[in-house]
Amino acid sequence: MDAPAHQPSPAVHSGFVPRVFQDGARPLDVAQVAMLLGWTKDAVRAACERGDLRHSRDHLNAYGIPCSAVAAAARSTSSESDQADRGAVKTKREKT
Repeated sequence: MDAPAHQPSPAVHSGFVPRVFQDGARPLDVAQVAMLLGWTKDAVRAACERGDLRHSRDHLNAYGIPCSAVAAAARSTSSESDQADRGAVKTKREKT
């Protein structure tokens, strides 16, 4: 008796990310994004207005920010700080 072929579940392919943090789930609000990124709410709103943070507006004009935009901002922020750290190390080496 042959077993049927295994059908992988979508959750396995999403890297075990909880549904609430996957795109297609409810977008995050400004306060949630500020908490996740360690930014102020004003900084989140400013990033949205500059176009640095992908977002939408609902019928009450509230921001809705998809999780993928938060992840992209987090990656961008961490790569900028890594570059700044490498620059600081290089500067220290040049002085010695």
